[in-house]
Amino acid sequence: MDEIDFKILKVLDKDCRISNSNVARQLGFSPNSITDRINNLVEVGVIEKFSLAFNCHRIGFRRYIGTIPPPQSDIFPELKKMPEIDYVWENFDGSITFDFLCRDPKHLEQILTHLSTNGIDLGEYTELRMHLSSDIPFAQVDWRLVYHLFNNSRISQKEIAADLGINEKTVLRRLQRMYSMRLVEFSPSINFERITGYITGVLAITTKGDSKEIYLKVKEDPSITFWRNAGSVAPGFVLFLYGKNATEIHKMMQAIKNRPDVKSTYLTIIVRNWHNSDLIFETIKRMI
Repeated sequence: MDEIDFKILKVLDKDCRISNSNVARQLGFSPNSITDRINNLVEVGVIEKFSLAFNCHRIGFRRYIGTIPPPQSDIFPELKKMPEIDYVWENFDGSITFDFLCRDPKHLEQILTHLSTNGIDLGEYTELRMHLSSDIPFAQVDWRLVYHLFNNSRISQKEIAADLGINEKTVLRRLQRMYSMRLVEFSPSINFERITGYITGVLAITTKGDSKEIYLKVKEDPSITFWRNAGSVAPGFVLFLYGKNATEIHKMMQAIKNRPDVKSTYLTIIVRNWHNSDLIFETIKRMI
């Protein structure tokens, strides 16, 4: 991984359906070199897949995030057995942060009980929101597109049209609608453990105003090099930061913390992570 690779990841994170030639044009490199680099990021496991994200409220789920103190044993295997657990990362201090999905208060209670039975006491947790619309309806063809793109969002319109038995103009029109109306995001799934030479931090930010507006301002700050907005925890948001060492991460955190529109920050450094999306995928499958 070098600075160019991270620039490529940031471009892909905005819309990973962008063509390699357009990525090359934005960054000032040849299309062949960009293609080689993206292929290498996939081969070494930094990019696990090109996926699609949408507001989970659409399929009846709420997303929560919480952190537990350093456990006395390795709880990763137990968390990975639970279909509701979507993302887990172990922090430098040994604590474990994870987000999970639930349908209703009863389901939430069942999840907390199961965790407690296995010696995992999730004391504090909060709902994690995405800046993606959940109140604009999807047509059946939209759900078919979401299912088709979920594990390979860089597939061509021609291939999608052939697989779904619809014409390319319909595919293009529906994709443009979903993207322009902020119904979905096309982004790569990243395995931070595979990124050598850099470390990753998770920065939780509490804001003094509109968290989405402040996030967009932070995003344009050239001194802040971060991976992506991990979600919104009102009033605030969560960022994945990356740097060559802890000093770089703390420098970025301090710059954000000193902003007049930021109330407080909390930083942890990621040691390892695990991502699962089977529950979401299987739910989408049932909808079509």
